[in-house]
Formats: sequence, structure tokens, C-alpha cells
Amino acid sequence: MFDSVLLVLDRLPYLKDAVANEKVTVFAPTNSTFQTALSNLNLVRDNQKKEHLSIQNLDIAQLDTLMTKYIGAGIVTTDSTLYIDGLFIETYGIRHPMHAQRIKENASGLVNGGAEIMYYSDTKNNSFQSQWIRASSQAVNIFTGNGVVHVLGDVMSLDLAIFNQNE
Repeated sequence: MFDSVLLVLDRLPYLKDAVANEKVTVFAPTNSTFQTALSNLNLVRDNQKKEHLSIQNLDIAQLDTLMTKYIGAGIVTTDSTLYIDGLFIETYGIRHPMHAQRIKENASGLVNGGAEIMYYSDTKNNSFQSQWIRASSQAVNIFTGNGVVHVLGDVMSLDLAIFNQNE
């Protein structure tokens, strides 16, 4: 389920070290997220008569920019995001502004008795939420020895447009 994240981390040793040794929060995209994003990117590249890209041959600087959006400095749990408007996250490395918000769903007959969902948003450096790109979680608060993982359940526009570079 997370082979793609592990492949990316293998290509970015400083980030792999941070995830292994520092207090971080990982908002983990699944393999299907990477597959969908790369497939869409390569459709565009086909039209441009460009070579297909994969995790193994993406530009390191751009791969770094992409992946650091999903790693937050410090521990962020659903309890950390209890504020009605959520919490802005300082990402590791590039310090790209991201946002996390916890939503407690209703269960049959019980208000706020359902599943906890974490929404993770790329703010795109914009204060208007309507411009943000948002993903919801499949699982939250998976604790590791030095951090926490939230599994993202849908494609959050792994912004692979940055890889559509001129060659």
C-alpha cells in the first residue's frame, strides 16, 4: 500500500532519515494515488511526445518538493486539530503551507459518534479555502516510534504538474 512512499524516501535520504529519527507527521498517499497521478501526467507527456516518468526517473528536486508537502514537522494528531477551522501545518523542508482539519462524522442516532476523518489540504499559498486542494483520510493516528501517520484515502492532486518540465 505504501511502496511508492518508500521508493520516494529511498531517493531522498535526508527525508528518509527525518521520517526515521525526528518527530514528524506523515500524511501518506497510497500507491493508487501515485499511480493515478503518474498515469495522468504521462498522458499529457504522450501528447507532447515526451518520455514517460516514474518515481525512479523523476527529477530529485521536484520529487523533494512534492514529497515534503506530505511530511509535517512535529506530531499532529486529530486531537491537535480540534479547532473548528483546523490547524495550519508547517511542512518539513520547504515549509509549504498545508492545513489539517478533523471532522467527526455522525453515526446512526449519535451525533459526532462516527468515524474521525482528517482533511489534509494544500493551501496553494491562498487564504481562500475554495482554492485549496483537499484529501480525506482512510485512517488516522497511526503512531510510530517517533511520529504519527495519517493515510490519505483519495488523490489530492499529487501535484505532478511540476514534473511536466521542458526537456
